[in-house]
Amino acid sequence: MFRSRGHSREGRPVRLRGWLPSLAVAVVVIALASFPLGTVGITPDRVVTVLWGGIVGHGPDVTAIERTVVLDIRLPRILGALLVGAGLAAAGAAYQSMFRNPL
Repeated sequence: MFRSRGHSREGRPVRLRGWLPSLAVAVVVIALASFPLGTVGITPDRVVTVLWGGIVGHGPDVTAIERTVVLDIRLPRILGALLVGAGLAAAGAAYQSMFRNPL
């Protein structure tokens, strides 16, 4: 049985407006929390300093190793993971709508 879009299996409307902003914030928080993870130990405050230095210009207190690790290794890794996740979500949504799966 085909159900209209935006309704649950029981026929109740699905309320996503409250969840979407909180999920977007969760993605940003998780992405920022993954910067300090790795074999080279960089504290979260140093990560913020390096990221801010990458935006406005490198300050004198940012070392070359920290800049390389954060901006050249971890930032592309995190952005790539976000793009792959978004692509998989879009492909899954396309298949769901193409096959009219009301999941």
